[in-house]
Amino acid sequence: MIRQQDIKRNGKVDLWDVKVEGGPAQVEMWPVDAKHALKADPERYCLKLPKGTKPGPAHDAALERLAEEAGEENAARDSDPVYGRGRGAA
Repeated sequence: MIRQQDIKRNGKVDLWDVKVEGGPAQVEMWPVDAKHALKADPERYCLKLPKGTKPGPAHDAALERLAEEAGEENAARDSDPVYGRGRGAA
């Protein structure tokens, strides 16, 4: 069902939640959870959007949240005295 090439390097799978208020949104799950979601609620989750379906505003909001979280994580890592950028042992 979920092929190896569908799994990202970090071991997670991107599914589409088509029943989100505001239109379809991409969600990331561990492969085990993705298999269960596809089996338990096939009308809600899919690996690819049906032809002609476009992501909704909920997807754009989720992408913005992810970008903010990544920025916060990068700032925290960069300010770390040991592992921060240019401060750790080379």
